[in-house]
Amino acid sequence: MTRYSISHTPLSRLPHIAIIGAGPAGLTLGVLLHRHRIPFTIYENRRKPQENVYEEPSGMLDLHPNTGLAAMAACGLMSEFQARSIECDETVIVADKYGSVLGSFKGSGTQPEISRHALTKLLLSKLPGDYIKWGHELVSAQPRDVSEQPKDPGTYQYALMFRDRSRLKDFEAPPDVEVVADLVLGADGTWSRTRSELLDTHKQPYELGPSYSGVQMITLDVGGLTTRDPELDALLGPGSFFALGDGNVMISQRGAGGAARIYLYVSSGENNLLDMMPSTGRSLPSRVISDILLSTTAAATTSEGREARSWTNFSTWGPKLKGLISVALEDLAGTVGRNLDVRAIWMRPVDELAWPHRAGVTLLGDAAHLMTPFAGEGVNLALRDALDLAAAITRAWDTTICASDADDTHDSMRHAFKAALDPLAHEFERVMITRAEEAAKESWDNLQIFTSENAAKKAAALYREWYSEPAS
Repeated sequence: MTRYSISHTPLSRLPHIAIIGAGPAGLTLGVLLHRHRIPFTIYENRRKPQENVYEEPSGMLDLHPNTGLAAMAACGLMSEFQARSIECDETVIVADKYGSVLGSFKGSGTQPEISRHALTKLLLSKLPGDYIKWGHELVSAQPRDVSEQPKDPGTYQYALMFRDRSRLKDFEAPPDVEVVADLVLGADGTWSRTRSELLDTHKQPYELGPSYSGVQMITLDVGGLTTRDPELDALLGPGSFFALGDGNVMISQRGAGGAARIYLYVSSGENNLLDMMPSTGRSLPSRVISDILLSTTAAATTSEGREARSWTNFSTWGPKLKGLISVALEDLAGTVGRNLDVRAIWMRPVDELAWPHRAGVTLLGDAAHLMTPFAGEGVNLALRDALDLAAAITRAWDTTICASDADDTHDSMRHAFKAALDPLAHEFERVMITRAEEAAKESWDNLQIFTSENAAKKAAALYREWYSEPAS
């Protein structure tokens, strides 16, 4: 019998693998599958970013040896990753709300940092452009021929309906595109449509989606601190800086050219802090934002008559840290087309990460185990998920598709692949959720510490447990 050469096998005869989402998890999975010559399509809701987007500030991601870095190595990207991971070192400084440093800790050198934009650009550079369908929003997903679905895992297929944003202005072309997939891999993040449409179907509508963590995040950027304010530049240090107090947290991450990205985490019982979520398209003048965040009189109403919210601002913080917020707001006001970035931090409760297994569909990354960012594990787990899932898919592919005979039908090839993959995918989910539950609990526990009374002292003690060597 003649064996197939996969490179000469028509794609129509091969299983169609749909990856939903082009974040770190989806892109890493794509790179790994591409290295094994396994075809797939990534469907991404966002339009294709312009090249200049990658030059804009973005947060830093520290990758860990057994998760994120292991995935980079499997992608064959370690040398290129290392060349891009020099903008922010691993030093961590912990201070109270007055800016008094309680601890400075030197990293081990085993968790290098890279900007989110640099990582995204690196992964995209390893994928053929036509493998990604930009501007494709998943609007519905369901099994084909529901009434005829047998228990045989090799026969499942899914009908995916996408809204193609490129067609929205073309009145002669319908905006919806239907895709039939043999395997659906949901890497579609916080509000995963893959999860709600295909895996959480046992839940009531009000139970779908993540839960609010009790914390809002405000993102600001400051450029050129090295020359603008050397004293503040020294306080923030070359790596990460944490200041804690009043139930709030300030985190700074350094970037190129003396820049810093500032995250303000605000404890709030409401998930619509300041009524300035980016999706509303609204903004406030810089002076009003400054008043809301820093003024001692902001407890009643703002100067615009906006009703105050049930949260504590930064008015009692030290002058240097308040000055940092003011400078960042000035930079924001001077940037055309940018509004204040305020968003709720969402999570899935630790005991609600798992879902009933379903043949032909699984999740990875935030879609599977969304957690708060206070353990630094989110992106690392996402990349590890991609590594493990790619290994399962490759194993099933090699033992079925690559071993198929020339006279096998495309139906038999697809059936064999899906049947072989199902137990591997089930085991992947078990291992992934077990791993994620531990990290999610750690992240939640850290959030409680960081927003508690005497948080700065507790956080410094926590970092002393994590880091064996103080920074000099």
